[in-house]
Amino acid sequence: MTEDLVTSIDERMWTEKEAAYLLHISPNTLWLWRKQKKITFFRLANGTIRYRKSDLEMFLRAGACLADKGREDGNDN
Repeated sequence: MTEDLVTSIDERMWTEKEAAYLLHISPNTLWLWRKQKKITFFRLANGTIRYRKSDLEMFLRAGACLADKGREDGNDN
């Protein structure tokens, strides 16, 4: 339990641009997913948005990006 807490505290937070790049989506899509509460994010005291890499990887493993990526590109397959 303590190890999990230390790992989460030490985990680097990713910017919106970095998160969008990792997920292979546009920053606009990332913004939309935030508004739809599809993805976990953190708002810092100065108002900037950050993402944990572990949350982004979990999102990728769930396959959510692949399904929505096709719609973003105009492919409904």
